[in-house]
Amino acid sequence: MSGANKSEKRQVRQQEGSPTHAASREEVTAISTDQVAHVARLARIELTPDEIEHYTGHLGRVLEHARELEDLDLADVPPLAHPYPLRNVFRDDVPSTPVDRDDVLEQAPAASSGQFEVPPVLGEEV
Repeated sequence: MSGANKSEKRQVRQQEGSPTHAASREEVTAISTDQVAHVARLARIELTPDEIEHYTGHLGRVLEHARELEDLDLADVPPLAHPYPLRNVFRDDVPSTPVDRDDVLEQAPAASSGQFEVPPVLGEEV
């Protein structure tokens, strides 16, 4: 989104926050008990009427907080993928002498025909 579009969107939000648009802002952030019950049904969660009332208030506050975050002016904040500087730490890819297969198989609890023997994993019969 371009800076001009963000600015226009912010101006519209500021206008919506005016007394004449207070009702429309409430409609956007408010959530009804019917909506909470519908979401609970979609998620296959059984809620009592008291729980629906309880979660309606909580979800309304979450939506209002999200609305407040949308109103923040972040034009000068650079985008980031992670809040902490991360870097991968790899060892140098240097060729080395491989481990001898026979030496490794000698240390295994069970080996046969140059392979490790392991118990069946998926109920297979040997």
